[in-house]
Amino acid sequence: MTSVPAAFRDLHTRIEDLDRRLAASQITGDVAAVAGKKVRLKLLDCPVLGKPMLSPWVQVQEQAGGGQGGVSTAAPIRIGETMRLFSPSGEIGPASLAIRDGYTDRSPRPTERDDEYVVAVGPAGEAKLKMREGRVSLERGTQIVELDEENERIRVTFGDKVLAVIRKKRLQLKARLKPTGPADLHVTIDLEAGQIIASPMILGPDPYPED
Repeated sequence: MTSVPAAFRDLHTRIEDLDRRLAASQITGDVAAVAGKKVRLKLLDCPVLGKPMLSPWVQVQEQAGGGQGGVSTAAPIRIGETMRLFSPSGEIGPASLAIRDGYTDRSPRPTERDDEYVVAVGPAGEAKLKMREGRVSLERGTQIVELDEENERIRVTFGDKVLAVIRKKRLQLKARLKPTGPADLHVTIDLEAGQIIASPMILGPDPYPED
């Protein structure tokens, strides 16, 4: 029969083990190394060793359903990216998963809209894929290709200039004739009317003004 002191010691040991496992179940760290679908995270600095303490190689959590007809994803991972090391058993090892962490001041949310799905690529999110109801756009800096269902058009812009507008029965192309001059060439192909209209801005207004 176990004595009362022994039972208390056993209980104390179990509680300490549970505390350790709970603390190790989720740890945040920066990516220190990348090899295919696996990463190592820097868990903490270790002055005694003179180098940081790294996690073992663990798999990155991705959506993997392509083999069964579903959807599979593969998003690139960069050194220094913040991730969360998830170990359900509380033991850090090969069964652990690296999960992308939430937004931070260093990695802010790439949109201010609540109805927009955005994929941003690059240190400052230079390239973006934006999707919301009725609109899809590809953006890189001031270069934008926009599919607009509400206005029934595809529009290509560069800075504040609209280069092309495509509608069901009309195509507009716009180009600068002189790099330093005021002349823009507007070419409109009107399929419904069966005609092509070319009008430099210096000769007259745009027959189909920009929306």
